[in-house]
Amino acid sequence: ADLDLNITRVSYNKAIDTHTLFIEAEGSHARLEQAAERLRELGCLQSDMDGSSVLLVEFRLRDTPGSVAAVLELIEQYNFNISYLSSQENGTQWQLFKMGLFVEQPEQFSDFLNAASLLCPVRVVDYDKAEKVLDNSIFYVSFANELAQRMALPGEGRMELVIDANQVMQLLDERGESFHKTFDYIRGFGEALASCRGDAFRPRVSEYDFGEDLRLFLIEPPCGSNTCILRHQGQYLFVDTGYACYRKEMLALFRRLLPDFDTASRFALITHADVDHCGLLDLFGTLALTAVECLPLADVLFEVCSALGTVGISVGITGSLSLFSKGILMLLMYCGRMGSLTFALIFTENRQTPPSQRPVERIPLG
Repeated sequence: ADLDLNITRVSYNKAIDTHTLFIEAEGSHARLEQAAERLRELGCLQSDMDGSSVLLVEFRLRDTPGSVAAVLELIEQYNFNISYLSSQENGTQWQLFKMGLFVEQPEQFSDFLNAASLLCPVRVVDYDKAEKVLDNSIFYVSFANELAQRMALPGEGRMELVIDANQVMQLLDERGESFHKTFDYIRGFGEALASCRGDAFRPRVSEYDFGEDLRLFLIEPPCGSNTCILRHQGQYLFVDTGYACYRKEMLALFRRLLPDFDTASRFALITHADVDHCGLLDLFGTLALTAVECLPLADVLFEVCSALGTVGISVGITGSLSLFSKGILMLLMYCGRMGSLTFALIFTENRQTPPSQRPVERIPLG
Protein backbone atom coordinates (compact mmCIF):
# COMPACT_ATOMS: atom_id res chain seq x y z
CA ALA A 1 0.00 0.00 0.00
CA ASP A 2 2.88 2.41 0.78
CA LEU A 3 4.13 2.03 -2.81
CA ASP A 4 0.65 2.33 -4.36
CA LEU A 5 0.74 -1.17 -5.90
CA ASN A 6 -2.42 -3.03 -6.89
CA ILE A 7 -2.52 -6.71 -5.89
CA THR A 8 -4.07 -8.69 -8.74
CA ARG A 9 -3.63 -12.25 -7.45
CA VAL A 10 -2.95 -13.98 -4.12
CA SER A 11 -2.45 -17.73 -3.95
CA TYR A 12 -1.76 -19.99 -0.97
CA ASN A 13 -2.71 -23.64 -0.86
CA LYS A 14 -1.29 -25.75 1.94
CA ALA A 15 -2.01 -28.93 -0.01
CA ILE A 16 0.26 -27.67 -2.80
CA ASP A 17 2.94 -25.65 -1.03
CA THR A 18 3.23 -25.05 2.70
CA HIS A 19 6.20 -22.70 2.33
CA THR A 20 5.29 -20.15 -0.33
CA LEU A 21 2.68 -17.40 -0.72
CA PHE A 22 2.34 -16.14 -4.31
CA ILE A 23 1.41 -12.47 -4.73
CA GLU A 24 1.07 -10.79 -8.12
CA ALA A 25 0.88 -7.00 -8.23
CA GLU A 26 0.79 -4.32 -10.89
CA GLY A 27 2.41 -0.90 -10.83
CA SER A 28 5.29 1.06 -12.29
CA HIS A 29 8.58 -0.73 -12.82
CA ALA A 30 10.36 1.45 -10.27
CA ARG A 31 7.73 0.80 -7.58
CA LEU A 32 7.84 -2.96 -8.22
CA GLU A 33 11.64 -2.91 -7.86
CA GLN A 34 11.30 -1.05 -4.55
CA ALA A 35 8.79 -3.62 -3.30
CA ALA A 36 11.07 -6.48 -4.31
CA GLU A 37 14.02 -4.89 -2.51
CA ARG A 38 12.02 -4.44 0.71
CA LEU A 39 10.86 -8.06 0.59
CA ARG A 40 14.45 -9.22 0.11
CA GLU A 41 15.52 -7.23 3.16
CA LEU A 42 12.78 -8.95 5.17
CA GLY A 43 13.90 -12.35 3.84
CA CYS A 44 10.49 -13.00 2.29
CA LEU A 45 11.47 -13.02 -1.38
CA GLN A 46 13.04 -16.22 -2.63
CA SER A 47 15.31 -15.44 -5.57
CA ASP A 48 18.31 -17.77 -5.17
CA MET A 49 16.75 -21.06 -6.31
CA ASP A 50 18.73 -21.43 -9.54
CA GLY A 51 20.92 -24.27 -8.32
CA SER A 52 18.43 -26.09 -6.09
CA SER A 53 17.52 -29.66 -6.92
CA VAL A 54 16.30 -32.90 -5.37
CA LEU A 55 18.77 -35.78 -5.36
CA LEU A 56 17.92 -39.36 -4.38
CA VAL A 57 20.74 -40.97 -2.42
CA GLU A 58 20.94 -44.62 -1.32
CA PHE A 59 22.81 -45.53 1.89
CA ARG A 60 23.77 -49.17 2.61
CA LEU A 61 23.59 -49.51 6.40
CA ARG A 62 23.87 -52.40 8.80
CA ASP A 63 20.51 -53.64 10.07
CA THR A 64 21.16 -52.65 13.67
CA PRO A 65 19.41 -50.08 15.90
CA GLY A 66 20.78 -46.55 15.54
CA SER A 67 22.81 -47.19 12.38
CA VAL A 68 21.05 -44.39 10.52
CA ALA A 69 21.71 -41.79 13.25
CA ALA A 70 25.18 -40.88 11.96
CA VAL A 71 23.82 -40.29 8.44
CA LEU A 72 21.04 -38.05 9.77
CA GLU A 73 23.55 -36.04 11.79
CA LEU A 74 25.68 -35.56 8.65
CA ILE A 75 22.63 -34.41 6.66
CA GLU A 76 21.81 -31.89 9.41
CA GLN A 77 25.42 -30.68 9.36
CA TYR A 78 25.12 -29.83 5.64
CA ASN A 79 21.64 -28.33 6.16
CA PHE A 80 19.96 -30.54 3.53
CA ASN A 81 16.19 -31.00 3.67
CA ILE A 82 14.92 -34.61 3.55
CA SER A 83 11.88 -34.76 1.26
CA TYR A 84 11.66 -38.54 0.96
CA LEU A 85 12.72 -41.47 3.12
CA SER A 86 12.26 -45.16 2.32
CA SER A 87 13.67 -48.40 3.74
CA GLN A 88 12.52 -51.97 4.13
CA GLU A 89 13.94 -55.06 5.84
CA ASN A 90 15.16 -57.58 3.24
CA GLY A 91 16.21 -60.61 5.28
CA THR A 92 19.92 -59.75 5.27
CA GLN A 93 22.20 -57.93 7.71
CA TRP A 94 22.00 -54.81 5.53
CA GLN A 95 19.29 -52.27 4.73
CA LEU A 96 19.13 -49.84 1.83
CA PHE A 97 17.95 -46.40 2.96
CA LYS A 98 16.81 -44.12 0.13
CA MET A 99 16.56 -40.43 0.93
CA GLY A 100 15.49 -37.55 -1.30
CA LEU A 101 17.69 -34.59 -0.36
CA PHE A 102 16.75 -31.04 -1.31
CA VAL A 103 20.13 -29.47 -2.16
CA GLU A 104 20.21 -25.67 -2.53
CA GLN A 105 23.99 -25.39 -2.97
CA PRO A 106 25.17 -28.14 -5.36
CA GLU A 107 28.85 -27.38 -4.68
CA GLN A 108 28.37 -28.81 -1.15
CA PHE A 109 26.95 -32.09 -2.37
CA SER A 110 30.30 -33.50 -3.49
CA ASP A 111 31.78 -32.86 -0.05
CA PHE A 112 28.72 -34.47 1.52
CA LEU A 113 29.14 -37.64 -0.56
CA ASN A 114 32.80 -37.88 0.40
CA ALA A 115 31.91 -37.56 4.08
CA ALA A 116 28.99 -40.02 3.80
CA SER A 117 31.18 -42.62 2.05
CA LEU A 118 33.32 -42.76 5.21
CA LEU A 119 30.25 -43.88 7.16
CA CYS A 120 28.78 -46.43 4.73
CA PRO A 121 28.56 -47.35 1.03
CA VAL A 122 26.56 -44.64 -0.73
CA ARG A 123 25.40 -43.96 -4.30
CA VAL A 124 23.25 -41.39 -6.12
CA VAL A 125 20.23 -43.00 -7.71
CA ASP A 126 18.94 -41.87 -11.12
CA TYR A 127 15.22 -41.46 -10.62
CA ASP A 128 12.06 -39.78 -11.87
CA LYS A 129 11.33 -36.52 -10.07
CA ALA A 130 7.61 -36.99 -10.73
CA GLU A 131 7.47 -39.52 -7.85
CA LYS A 132 4.45 -38.78 -5.68
CA VAL A 133 6.47 -39.18 -2.49
CA LEU A 134 8.35 -35.91 -3.04
CA ASP A 135 7.17 -32.81 -1.22
CA ASN A 136 5.10 -30.69 -3.59
CA SER A 137 6.88 -27.41 -3.00
CA ILE A 138 10.26 -29.02 -3.61
CA PHE A 139 8.85 -30.91 -6.58
CA TYR A 140 7.67 -27.97 -8.68
CA VAL A 141 10.68 -25.77 -7.83
CA SER A 142 13.01 -28.60 -8.90
CA PHE A 143 10.87 -29.23 -11.98
CA ALA A 144 11.08 -25.58 -13.05
CA ASN A 145 14.84 -25.41 -12.45
CA GLU A 146 15.47 -28.63 -14.35
CA LEU A 147 13.35 -27.59 -17.33
CA ALA A 148 14.80 -24.07 -17.40
CA GLN A 149 18.31 -25.49 -17.44
CA ARG A 150 17.51 -27.85 -20.31
CA MET A 151 15.88 -25.08 -22.34
CA ALA A 152 18.61 -22.53 -21.43
CA LEU A 153 16.08 -20.05 -20.04
CA PRO A 154 17.36 -16.83 -18.40
CA GLY A 155 16.73 -16.08 -14.73
CA GLU A 156 13.52 -14.15 -15.43
CA GLY A 157 12.16 -17.02 -17.51
CA ARG A 158 13.03 -19.45 -14.73
CA MET A 159 11.02 -17.49 -12.17
CA GLU A 160 8.05 -17.23 -14.55
CA LEU A 161 8.22 -21.00 -15.00
CA VAL A 162 8.11 -21.49 -11.21
CA ILE A 163 5.01 -19.26 -10.98
CA ASP A 164 3.31 -21.00 -13.91
CA ALA A 165 4.08 -24.42 -12.41
CA ASN A 166 2.45 -23.37 -9.15
CA GLN A 167 -0.64 -22.13 -11.01
CA VAL A 168 -0.93 -25.41 -12.92
CA MET A 169 -0.67 -27.39 -9.67
CA GLN A 170 -3.37 -25.24 -8.07
CA LEU A 171 -5.68 -25.61 -11.07
CA LEU A 172 -5.30 -29.39 -11.12
CA ASP A 173 -5.77 -29.56 -7.35
CA GLU A 174 -9.06 -27.63 -7.64
CA ARG A 175 -10.20 -30.17 -10.23
CA GLY A 176 -9.23 -33.03 -7.95
CA GLU A 177 -6.69 -34.33 -10.47
CA SER A 178 -3.16 -35.52 -9.80
CA PHE A 179 -0.53 -33.19 -11.24
CA HIS A 180 2.28 -35.74 -11.48
CA LYS A 181 1.29 -37.18 -14.85
CA THR A 182 0.75 -33.69 -16.32
CA PHE A 183 4.19 -32.52 -15.25
CA ASP A 184 5.72 -35.77 -16.46
CA TYR A 185 4.27 -35.09 -19.94
CA ILE A 186 5.58 -31.50 -19.86
CA ARG A 187 9.02 -32.71 -18.81
CA GLY A 188 9.09 -35.30 -21.59
CA PHE A 189 8.05 -32.68 -24.13
CA GLY A 190 10.73 -30.27 -22.91
CA GLU A 191 13.39 -32.99 -23.04
CA ALA A 192 12.36 -33.88 -26.59
CA LEU A 193 12.70 -30.24 -27.67
CA ALA A 194 16.04 -29.80 -25.91
CA SER A 195 17.47 -32.99 -27.42
CA CYS A 196 17.04 -31.58 -30.95
CA ARG A 197 18.82 -28.26 -30.46
CA GLY A 198 22.15 -27.23 -31.94
CA ASP A 199 23.97 -29.91 -33.93
CA ALA A 200 21.16 -32.38 -33.17
CA PHE A 201 18.71 -30.27 -35.21
CA ARG A 202 18.61 -32.31 -38.43
CA PRO A 203 15.26 -31.77 -40.19
CA ARG A 204 14.25 -33.58 -43.34
CA VAL A 205 14.10 -31.09 -46.21
CA SER A 206 12.20 -31.91 -49.38
CA GLU A 207 12.12 -29.74 -52.52
CA TYR A 208 9.52 -29.84 -55.31
CA ASP A 209 9.67 -27.95 -58.60
CA PHE A 210 6.31 -27.10 -60.17
CA GLY A 211 7.74 -25.10 -63.10
CA GLU A 212 7.27 -21.44 -64.04
CA ASP A 213 9.53 -20.31 -61.20
CA LEU A 214 7.36 -22.01 -58.56
CA ARG A 215 9.21 -24.12 -56.01
CA LEU A 216 8.15 -25.73 -52.74
CA PHE A 217 10.39 -26.44 -49.72
CA LEU A 218 9.04 -28.72 -46.98
CA ILE A 219 10.97 -28.66 -43.68
CA GLU A 220 10.18 -31.50 -41.26
CA PRO A 221 12.13 -31.24 -37.96
CA PRO A 222 12.42 -34.38 -35.80
CA CYS A 223 10.33 -32.69 -33.08
CA GLY A 224 7.41 -31.71 -35.33
CA SER A 225 6.46 -28.12 -36.26
CA ASN A 226 6.70 -28.55 -40.03
CA THR A 227 7.27 -25.44 -42.15
CA CYS A 228 6.34 -25.13 -45.82
CA ILE A 229 7.92 -22.46 -48.07
CA LEU A 230 6.61 -21.47 -51.52
CA ARG A 231 8.98 -19.45 -53.72
CA HIS A 232 7.64 -17.53 -56.72
CA GLN A 233 9.29 -14.67 -58.61
CA GLY A 234 11.67 -13.80 -55.80
CA GLN A 235 8.97 -13.79 -53.10
CA TYR A 236 8.42 -16.33 -50.32
CA LEU A 237 5.26 -17.54 -48.64
CA PHE A 238 5.88 -19.40 -45.37
CA VAL A 239 3.11 -21.71 -44.18
CA ASP A 240 3.80 -21.79 -40.41
CA THR A 241 7.17 -20.86 -38.92
CA GLY A 242 8.11 -23.46 -36.27
CA TYR A 243 9.10 -23.23 -32.60
CA ALA A 244 10.70 -20.10 -31.16
CA CYS A 245 13.26 -22.21 -29.27
CA TYR A 246 14.74 -23.28 -32.64
CA ARG A 247 15.13 -19.72 -33.88
CA LYS A 248 18.90 -19.95 -34.37
CA GLU A 249 18.70 -23.33 -36.12
CA MET A 250 15.78 -22.36 -38.37
CA LEU A 251 17.38 -19.07 -39.41
CA ALA A 252 20.57 -20.88 -40.42
CA LEU A 253 18.49 -23.35 -42.43
CA PHE A 254 16.43 -20.60 -44.11
CA ARG A 255 19.59 -18.78 -45.20
CA ARG A 256 21.11 -21.99 -46.53
CA LEU A 257 18.03 -22.89 -48.58
CA LEU A 258 17.18 -19.30 -49.56
CA PRO A 259 20.34 -17.21 -50.14
CA ASP A 260 18.27 -14.01 -50.50
CA PHE A 261 16.19 -14.70 -47.38
CA ASP A 262 17.21 -11.49 -45.59
CA THR A 263 16.42 -9.21 -48.53
CA ALA A 264 13.49 -10.92 -50.31
CA SER A 265 9.81 -10.20 -49.66
CA ARG A 266 8.50 -12.67 -47.08
CA PHE A 267 4.93 -13.43 -46.11
CA ALA A 268 3.57 -15.85 -43.52
CA LEU A 269 0.41 -17.91 -43.54
CA ILE A 270 -0.39 -19.34 -40.09
CA THR A 271 -2.68 -22.35 -40.13
CA HIS A 272 -3.49 -22.00 -36.42
CA ALA A 273 -2.07 -20.09 -33.49
CA ASP A 274 -0.10 -22.82 -31.68
CA VAL A 275 3.43 -22.28 -30.37
CA ASP A 276 4.90 -24.64 -32.97
CA HIS A 277 3.33 -22.58 -35.78
CA CYS A 278 3.93 -18.97 -34.65
CA GLY A 279 7.38 -19.14 -33.03
CA LEU A 280 9.18 -17.04 -35.67
CA LEU A 281 6.29 -14.83 -36.69
CA ASP A 282 8.24 -11.70 -35.77
CA LEU A 283 10.53 -12.31 -38.78
CA PHE A 284 7.69 -11.41 -41.12
CA GLY A 285 6.42 -7.89 -41.61
CA THR A 286 3.03 -9.04 -42.88
CA LEU A 287 0.82 -12.07 -43.09
CA ALA A 288 -0.40 -13.29 -46.45
CA LEU A 289 -3.78 -11.57 -46.17
CA THR A 290 -2.51 -8.36 -44.59
CA ALA A 291 -0.03 -7.99 -47.43
CA VAL A 292 -2.83 -7.40 -49.94
CA GLU A 293 -5.70 -6.20 -47.76
CA CYS A 294 -4.00 -3.86 -45.23
CA LEU A 295 -6.17 -5.27 -42.43
CA PRO A 296 -5.44 -5.46 -38.69
CA LEU A 297 -3.45 -8.51 -37.66
CA ALA A 298 -6.05 -9.59 -35.08
CA ASP A 299 -8.82 -9.66 -37.71
CA VAL A 300 -6.66 -11.63 -40.13
CA LEU A 301 -5.70 -14.21 -37.49
CA PHE A 302 -9.37 -14.61 -36.56
CA GLU A 303 -10.40 -15.22 -40.18
CA VAL A 304 -7.52 -17.63 -40.79
CA CYS A 305 -8.22 -19.71 -37.67
CA SER A 306 -11.96 -19.70 -38.40
CA ALA A 307 -11.40 -20.90 -41.96
CA LEU A 308 -9.03 -23.69 -40.89
CA GLY A 309 -11.40 -24.78 -38.16
CA THR A 310 -14.37 -24.64 -40.59
CA VAL A 311 -16.52 -23.01 -37.91
CA GLY A 312 -18.10 -20.33 -40.14
CA ILE A 313 -17.45 -17.40 -37.78
CA SER A 314 -16.22 -14.09 -39.20
CA VAL A 315 -15.46 -10.58 -38.00
CA GLY A 316 -17.24 -9.28 -41.09
CA ILE A 317 -14.33 -8.68 -43.48
CA THR A 318 -14.66 -11.65 -45.84
CA GLY A 319 -17.14 -9.87 -48.11
CA SER A 320 -14.66 -7.09 -48.84
CA LEU A 321 -11.65 -9.34 -49.47
CA SER A 322 -9.99 -9.58 -52.87
CA LEU A 323 -10.21 -12.71 -55.00
CA PHE A 324 -6.67 -13.69 -53.96
CA SER A 325 -7.49 -13.49 -50.24
CA LYS A 326 -10.74 -15.37 -50.70
CA GLY A 327 -8.77 -18.06 -52.52
CA ILE A 328 -6.44 -18.39 -49.52
CA LEU A 329 -9.39 -18.74 -47.15
CA MET A 330 -10.98 -21.34 -49.45
CA LEU A 331 -7.71 -23.28 -49.47
CA LEU A 332 -7.57 -23.13 -45.66
CA MET A 333 -11.16 -24.36 -45.34
CA TYR A 334 -10.39 -27.23 -47.69
CA CYS A 335 -7.24 -28.01 -45.69
CA GLY A 336 -9.18 -27.92 -42.42
CA ARG A 337 -11.89 -30.20 -43.79
CA MET A 338 -9.39 -32.76 -45.09
CA GLY A 339 -6.98 -32.49 -42.18
CA SER A 340 -3.60 -30.75 -42.17
CA LEU A 341 -1.60 -33.98 -42.40
CA THR A 342 -3.68 -35.35 -45.26
CA PHE A 343 -3.38 -32.06 -47.11
CA ALA A 344 0.41 -31.99 -46.61
CA LEU A 345 0.71 -35.51 -48.04
CA ILE A 346 -0.55 -34.19 -51.37
CA PHE A 347 2.85 -32.52 -51.86
CA THR A 348 4.94 -35.53 -50.91
CA GLU A 349 6.46 -37.91 -53.41
CA ASN A 350 4.12 -40.03 -55.47
CA ARG A 351 3.70 -43.57 -54.22
CA GLN A 352 2.97 -46.51 -56.48
CA THR A 353 -0.35 -48.16 -55.90
CA PRO A 354 0.32 -51.68 -54.63
CA PRO A 355 -1.00 -54.40 -56.97
CA SER A 356 -4.33 -55.62 -55.74
CA GLN A 357 -7.31 -57.56 -57.00
CA ARG A 358 -10.83 -57.24 -55.75
CA PRO A 359 -12.44 -60.48 -54.64
CA VAL A 360 -15.18 -61.75 -56.91
CA GLU A 361 -17.92 -63.72 -55.22
CA ARG A 362 -21.54 -64.53 -56.00
CA ILE A 363 -23.61 -63.11 -53.17
CA PRO A 364 -26.83 -65.04 -52.46
CA LEU A 365 -29.91 -62.86 -52.12
CA GLY A 366 -33.24 -63.62 -50.53
